[in-house]
Amino acid sequence: MHGISQRRPSFPQHILDTQAYREDCQRLFGVFYDHYPYFGLNGPEDAANLEAAYDVTLTLYELNVGEPPRGAWRGDAKEKCRTGCKPMKCR
Repeated sequence: MHGISQRRPSFPQHILDTQAYREDCQRLFGVFYDHYPYFGLNGPEDAANLEAAYDVTLTLYELNVGEPPRGAWRGDAKEKCRTGCKPMKCR
């Protein structure tokens, strides 16, 4: 996944380029990985599962790519977010 991080700054921007995203999924994983945008919104247990999945994502990113850019994900932004970056839409 290191090649993706060099060409595209973040997953949300990457997935918007659907052709490149589809091609990268096929090249890297051999299948297309769709996403479920409601993960974490279906109650407290689902929110806890999202939090745990996010922790795994950060760990895998750090192992494979390195330190995430400061403030890009959790961290600085969490203190500024009125919802504490809980899995809900900010208004």
